[in-house]
Amino acid sequence: IGCSGDIYPNDPCTSVYYYGVDGKRHAFPTENIFKTWFDDFDDLVILSSTAMAELPFGRNVTIRPGNHLVKFSTSTVYAVSYGGLLRPIANGEIAQAIFGNSWISLINTVDDVFYGNYRIGSMIESSTDFSPDAAGNATSSIDKTF
Repeated sequence: IGCSGDIYPNDPCTSVYYYGVDGKRHAFPTENIFKTWFDDFDDLVILSSTAMAELPFGRNVTIRPGNHLVKFSTSTVYAVSYGGLLRPIANGEIAQAIFGNSWISLINTVDDVFYGNYRIGSMIESSTDFSPDAAGNATSSIDKTF
């Protein structure tokens, strides 16, 4: 929805959605999550509030699988896999073996309120338990995450 006049934090006109092949609008909960999928906002389509209201809600968009890590308010760090599946990483040595020396810079802190957008999978206990490339390649578009 296009913004006009005075806008305030969390104004509905600042919301960004992905229009899925399922005909639903899927919210990006945060700008950070949006930026795991897109570099910028250049290709956004502005809709009227009437047109937006006609689109049913779908699931929220989750962080792009592959080379992104997630952390909530706990100390657990998760690798992001297909369909919003988070896989806890057993320790920092394994994270470093999989994601390299700068693995900490790949962590996206997500507010606990969005924990329900994800599912929790099995623990990554070895560097051979997860392939960032395979996870990323399996999810070439947002539509493949629902």
